[in-house]
Amino acid sequence: GDHFSRAIQTEPRNFRLFTNRAACRFMQQQYKEALTDAEYSIKLRPRWSKGHFWKGACLFKLGDKAKLPQVRGALSQSLRLDAENEKARQLLQEVNALLQMEEQPRGRQVGKKRTLDEDVDLAEEEPQYKKKKTPKEVREDRKTKKFHVDYDSGHAHHGEILK
Repeated sequence: GDHFSRAIQTEPRNFRLFTNRAACRFMQQQYKEALTDAEYSIKLRPRWSKGHFWKGACLFKLGDKAKLPQVRGALSQSLRLDAENEKARQLLQEVNALLQMEEQPRGRQVGKKRTLDEDVDLAEEEPQYKKKKTPKEVREDRKTKKFHVDYDSGHAHHGEILK
C-alpha cells in the first residue's frame, strides 16, 4: 500500500494506482479506505472494470445489508465492462442469493406447501437421557415449552424467539 501511495503522489491521475492500492487495502481488511480508492479510480476512469469490482467487494465486506443493491450494481457494471471477471461473477451470485433471501415474504415457509405462523410445539420429542417426568410435568411442559424453528437453517432451537 505504501508503494502505491508514493506512486500516487507522483501520478495522482493514474486510475490503475488507485485500483491497486484499493486491492492492497482490501487484503489488509481496510475496507473503508479501499472503498475510497476504488471510488476514486472509477471517478478517474468510469469504464474501468476493476474499480467497480473493488467497490463492490469493499461494500460487501463492510457488511451493511442495506448496501447490497449497491454491491450488485457495482459488480454488474464490472461484469458489463469485463465479462471474464470470474471473481466478480462469483461474488455477484452470492449477493443475488442474499438479496433474494431478503426479498422473500416474511411468512415462515416450511417445505413448498405449508407455512407456519406459530411456533412449533415439539415437547413430546424430549431427549432420552433426561429423567423420567410425571404425567403432570409432561402436561405442564407441553403448555409452556416451545421450540422455535430457524427457517434459514432448518434447525429447532429451544426457548429462543427467532424473527
